[in-house]
Amino acid sequence: MANVLIVEDEAWRVRWFLERYPDAVVTANVDAAMSWLEREPVDHLFLDHDLGTEPKVGRDVATFLAAHPAILPDLVITVHSVNVVSAPKIVADLADGGRHAEWVPFTQMAGAHPVG
Repeated sequence: MANVLIVEDEAWRVRWFLERYPDAVVTANVDAAMSWLEREPVDHLFLDHDLGTEPKVGRDVATFLAAHPAILPDLVITVHSVNVVSAPKIVADLADGGRHAEWVPFTQMAGAHPVG
């Protein structure tokens, strides 16, 4: 099983992810996410932008990863934010740092729908 880190604050989305990745680590805290990435063997990062923790947002995690290419260089990154302004900027920030990320808005993930 892959080591998965999910950066998300919406409870119903967290439930959706945990149904698919029951052993995943979940946080809505930007500092906690960056700390986890620094010290744990993460294979896949699911990253949201709007976390209800402003001024820190998911893009800060991307900026951190772009600035530290030696941290988890093979990390698979999926930006699942539905923020149509910020999500492409996250992908671009990561690309500028030599990382690949795919933007798949949560609403387009297979079977994703609000459950309340």
